[in-house]
Amino acid sequence: SVTQRFCLAILQKMSVKEEIVEELHRQEFQLWLLNLLVRATKKSSLTSQTRNSGEPSPGENGGSSSEIHVFCLDFSSALLANILHSYQVLDSLERNPRMLSDIMSRLLNLLKEAIPTSVLIHLLICLSYLSKERFSQQLE
Repeated sequence: SVTQRFCLAILQKMSVKEEIVEELHRQEFQLWLLNLLVRATKKSSLTSQTRNSGEPSPGENGGSSSEIHVFCLDFSSALLANILHSYQVLDSLERNPRMLSDIMSRLLNLLKEAIPTSVLIHLLICLSYLSKERFSQQLE
């Protein structure tokens, strides 16, 4: 929705402030962002399967589109990169290997999906933040 786009854009712009990033992390917002990206890739693959089968996809013939707008994907992945760039967040993830492993797995799985180039770049940036020497155990 348009509201979601505006909210994500505002949060992404605010995420340059460390206090905002810390609060987003405390609220586990990075997991919500990952869920949004995963949900978008699932809907995208369903839509392409429908198109290949010759059936009308959501949004065609008067139906409502359930696809997540590319703007939301771009700003979500950029916001995720900003969150994962924070030293406090990285310290917290180092103390929480289960969450770190979950985030890394989801990021790696998203790389296999058909995603916009800008989102792919943001996800690779996220993985580069998590590929530091201190996370070597989780990478294995």
